[in-house]
Amino acid sequence: MKIFCSRANPTTGSVEWLEEDEHYDYHQEIARSSYADMLHDKDRNVKYYQGIRAAVSRVKDRGQKALVLDIGTGTGLLSMMAVTAGADFCYAIEVFKPMADAAVKIVEKNGFSDKIKVINKHSTEVTVGPEGDMPCRANILVTELFDTELIGEGALPSYEHAHRHLVEE
Repeated sequence: MKIFCSRANPTTGSVEWLEEDEHYDYHQEIARSSYADMLHDKDRNVKYYQGIRAAVSRVKDRGQKALVLDIGTGTGLLSMMAVTAGADFCYAIEVFKPMADAAVKIVEKNGFSDKIKVINKHSTEVTVGPEGDMPCRANILVTELFDTELIGEGALPSYEHAHRHLVEE
């Protein structure tokens, strides 16, 4: 598996992407990433949970099942929040395979495997239909794709595609 890692050039200060060899310890890259910062940001997580709980309640108040799409699930935190808030099911999309594998384990260890499906694909490759990754479109979208540049993780094209193809109007 090829791994691309970003590194700050100490001379120029610019961020460069480097391809690591097949023996690269990607677990260390995950450990050094910003996942830990996000997981330990209590204010951020409380606000996300409040928003997710409100969205799930609105859908349930209409008499519908709450079907959640979580793009860029990372550890699966927002997906688990959604299920805790009463969502009927959550499709957790994660393109980075090592992180998707970690999310599967985290979801399992927290007892949510029956309500969260981790899909290891880019969201624009997810299919909807009887033979697809999702049997139907979701009616709630949760995501946290933002980096320090707002659009650096392809947030805007991912959201546009999701609204057109993966979630209900």
